Amino acid sequence: MHLDLVVWLNLISTTAIVAALIFAALQVRQGNIKRRDQAAVTLIQTAQSEGWTRALDLIGKLPGNATAADVVMPDLKRSVR
Repeated sequence: MHLDLVVWLNLISTTAIVAALIFAALQVRQGNIKRRDQAAVTLIQTAQSEGWTRALDLIGKLPGNATAADVVMPDLKRSVR
């Protein structure tokens, strides 16, 4: 009977260790994904100038059926400079 208890305790211990390793691997993976996403956001923020952001905002406000005349706006030309 004593041997059965030892076997069960070893099984429980091994299961706990395997579960902890799986959890740690998932946490490392999640951390790497977050770090990659943050690096991409930082890169985009660094590359964008104020004029580029303003021009992108104006382009985003154009209607879906905009013509070439709608696109050539004084505000847009000023933003691109």
